Amino acid sequence: LQRLANGDVVAAWVGASATPNATDASTLYAARWSMANGSWSAAAEVATGTLGGDVRVGTVAGAPMLMWSQKLSPTQTALHQSVWDGAA
Repeated sequence: LQRLANGDVVAAWVGASATPNATDASTLYAARWSMANGSWSAAAEVATGTLGGDVRVGTVAGAPMLMWSQKLSPTQTALHQSVWDGAA
């Protein structure tokens, strides 16, 4: 979870892949709590693959930034980041 300067909150989590027949795949989801509306956005799919369970949310110039790891092979893991605009 990360609280933004305007009071909104961004949540990100790894869950089961929405892709049928996906092997060892999981999906990174994110949603935003709007302080102005008092409600959550629909969960957006940010990434799909063999994702690590740890997701971090921070901010860059006031915008939410998501960070996660993805297993590329048995010996290689990549670290990814994305400045998330709230869109699916």
